[in-house]
Amino acid sequence: MSDMTKAHLMRLLDEGRTAWEATLRDVPRERMTQTGVVGDWTVKDIVSHISFWEGISAGRLGGLVSGQPPTDVELYGAGITPEIAALDMDAFNAWQQQRDRDRPLDEVLMGEQQVYRRLYTYVRAARAEDLLSIGRANWATESPAWENVAGNSYEHWAEHAASIRAWLEGRPA
Repeated sequence: MSDMTKAHLMRLLDEGRTAWEATLRDVPRERMTQTGVVGDWTVKDIVSHISFWEGISAGRLGGLVSGQPPTDVELYGAGITPEIAALDMDAFNAWQQQRDRDRPLDEVLMGEQQVYRRLYTYVRAARAEDLLSIGRANWATESPAWENVAGNSYEHWAEHAASIRAWLEGRPA
């Protein structure tokens, strides 16, 4: 979307967040930890996965806003080894899911809300030209930063919300 503006990005975040939270409200608490939503993943696993990727975007934007490169802890919630950082997307997601599998449900749910607030705060604090222009940060060399935000927030929520809704309705994802 070449006509993206910061105001439009904020609207998409707000609208996407409203829809994501509505989806989560529709999941009975006792079903949050049932497997089978996507493969053997639970809704809790999906929320943890969403939080992880929101955290990467938040860490990146925090670095863009501050002018300081983010640390591994700011990006991933912990230090990671070069071997883990080099994993392909599916293996990286599996590593994250396994790492966070035993976290309590309430911790995962509250943690995702906190990470989202951090991401939203950084989007608000970022200069429009930093969000909309290619090359403003070393991780935004082929696309503008807003595309990373979109892929790790409202687009990501919509993708997983569709899977959760299909699972709730007993349909294949």
